[in-house]
Order: sequence, then structure tokens, then C-alpha cells
Amino acid sequence: MWVVLQDGLIPPYVAGFAISGDSGDVEVVLPGWLDKLGISAVGGLDVLIRQTFYGGHYSIIDDETSDPLPDYWLSYIYKTLVGRSVLNVTVDDPEGLVRMYSHCTNVKRSNYTAGSITVYGMNLGNDFKTINFPQYGDDVILHVYILQPQESLKSQSVTLNGRHLKLNEDFTLPNVLTPVTRTGNVSFPPQSFGFIVLPNIKAKACQTAN
Repeated sequence: MWVVLQDGLIPPYVAGFAISGDSGDVEVVLPGWLDKLGISAVGGLDVLIRQTFYGGHYSIIDDETSDPLPDYWLSYIYKTLVGRSVLNVTVDDPEGLVRMYSHCTNVKRSNYTAGSITVYGMNLGNDFKTINFPQYGDDVILHVYILQPQESLKSQSVTLNGRHLKLNEDFTLPNVLTPVTRTGNVSFPPQSFGFIVLPNIKAKACQTAN
């Protein structure tokens, strides 16, 4: 399935989950690339093709420097942590500002074992949100990966758990399997993306390699 994003110039980080208003000001109103990945997986689509990889208004590689833009890193971490099997997830958020999806963890691309679950999504609001998993208790171990703009919503750079994501000096990709470990719940920052891996729950639906 081809995905064509909305017309109009949008700063690279914001393109991940928002569109701009008529005045050109950033107005966080609609989720973008990560939400499309989640919705497409829930809908049973096997392949989603992004427009565009290089060049155009919505590329994921800077056409002048060839540096990866925020949606590149988002896609890279998604492919690293998110497996093919889709799971049900319920979000108790009356405002609808937190979008979450759940899959078996991609054990082939990550160092996690079968039975792990990856929950991912975005906080579109301006306040911190608490994410918890009551069915697994208050002592469940959570590996957290939070993506935020390095400077502002118009930033072309992104941080992973506070670390600026960029290519290594030899132009290889950095190690992104550097989570922050939490127990019981996660404080989800405003206007950010997040991936949460539950590594030790031995989910029956995820016991086979994914």
C-alpha cells in the first residue's frame, strides 16, 4: 500500500504526527507516520511504502546532507522492535491524545526473546501521560525508548532517551537498543513517540520467533 502524506511543508519531526495549519504555524492535530504504521498493521497490511525516501517534501533522508531525518529513525526503531504479530491494546484516554499499538517483539532484529511484547505509540498532548499495564502488576519490567525532538517541534534532529541520534563516523547506524528500564509504569512525555518492550512476560501469543 502506498501512503501519500498531506500537502504543505511540515518540519521533519512534526511530520511524524501532525499537520500544519493554514498560517504555516505548527498545529498538532493529526497523527502521522507512526500512526499509519500502527493502523495499517491492525488492518492486516503486510507492506507500507513511504513517499518519499529521498527528495520531495516528505523524504526521510536530507537531500543536501544525506543525514537521516526523524521519520527515518522512527522507521528504523520500529523495524528493530516491532514484530509482525499484532495484539489487542486498550487505551484509557478520553481525550484521544494518546495513540498506542501492540505487537509481539521482533526477536530476529533485536536482542529480545520470544514471548516479549512491544507497545508503541505517541502522546499528542501537551502534558505527561502515565502508561501502565495493570494485568502484569506493579513490578513488571519495562524497557523504554522515547523519541523527542532535539530542540523544538521544527527540529530536523531527534533524540532517543535524551541521546542525539546520528550516523556513526563511518556512516553506519548506531546501536538503538539502549533502553531506559522502568518498573510498573512509564511517564510518557508530551509530543513524543515511544516504544515500550515488556521483555519478561512470556506472552503465549508471542512464543514463536516473530
